[in-house]
Amino acid sequence: MKSRAVVAVVAVVLLVTASCRSPAAPKPAPAEPPAPAAAPTPAGPTPAAPGPELEKAPAPARPKTIADPRDLRPPPDGPRAPKRSGFGVEIAKATYADIQKLTAEKKLGCSDTSIRALMEAAKAKQAEGVDAVTSASKAKKSPHADDPYIRFACGTVSGTALGDRARPSQEGRLLFTFDAKETPLRHVSFRRSHRTAREAVQDATDTIASITAVYGKPTTAGALPELPKEGAAELPSLTLVTTEWNWADFRVKVSLFASTTGGVDVDELFEVPWPIQVVPPAP
Repeated sequence: MKSRAVVAVVAVVLLVTASCRSPAAPKPAPAEPPAPAAAPTPAGPTPAAPGPELEKAPAPARPKTIADPRDLRPPPDGPRAPKRSGFGVEIAKATYADIQKLTAEKKLGCSDTSIRALMEAAKAKQAEGVDAVTSASKAKKSPHADDPYIRFACGTVSGTALGDRARPSQEGRLLFTFDAKETPLRHVSFRRSHRTAREAVQDATDTIASITAVYGKPTTAGALPELPKEGAAELPSLTLVTTEWNWADFRVKVSLFASTTGGVDVDELFEVPWPIQVVPPAP
């Protein structure tokens, strides 16, 4: 019995000793924190992947000038004018040199008053020795510098100096325009101011009758006021009456306008309307 008890005690001691010598089980690694939830994808197109730097947009083109030939077009289909003349000159035929010679012979005192010409005249009068800042500022090129448009104006001309028909001696501005020095005459007009409504209405009436005798019945005719009596009240301010003769390649227009200053203007013009090309007549 004792031997069995001893054997049992020894077995227990050996078991306990073996368990103490066994390596401890490794502790489990701490759990990693959960990955953050992905942000919701916004609605709309998927942005493009980054790429090379975009090229800069080209600078906007300079605005076209009034005489830019790219804007012009041939006359449309339709009746042509029986003739194209006014104040004794041929529209679409007379050259800039012709008009310079004509106005010089009549001693009308005309000059080119286009923006380009005025800028050129101002530059010619500039004094030398301007400071660097002013010099750099003036060196900037204006878009009008390349505009070939010519506005040949005669500031104070008596109606009797025109010589095309019997006219009152009322003074006015005579104007000739050309798309360029090399192109024929596009426009000629004579604008005069009258002191009284009676003078203006009489002038407009005579002008319309004279043009009708040459070009026929007008295309559109405004109703001129009745000829006011001597000493009658002036026309209401801003009164405007126009009469026109229109063809595919030509226009004639007479306007009567009562200004806010009390005077009454009569404007008479003959022109190839913009943007129709100024085509010389066939030989």
